[in-house]
Amino acid sequence: MLLCSVLTFRKTRWKLRMQMEDEDDYFTARRAFNETEDRLQKVRQRQSQLDGKISSLFENVEALTQAVMARKCYLRQ
Repeated sequence: MLLCSVLTFRKTRWKLRMQMEDEDDYFTARRAFNETEDRLQKVRQRQSQLDGKISSLFENVEALTQAVMARKCYLRQ
């Protein structure tokens, strides 16, 4: 009877330990997922900023090209 009780206690304790490890794994995975989402959001924000800067740069290059072409046409006359 005592041996059966000890074995049952050990089995129960083992199941509890396994359950705690599973919960730890879940929380670890959830934390990793959240961190990945945060990093991805930052990357998207930086990409958006970079797109804006590239568009601005393109507009400036276009304006300079038009100014150079206008000056070149003016000097030919």
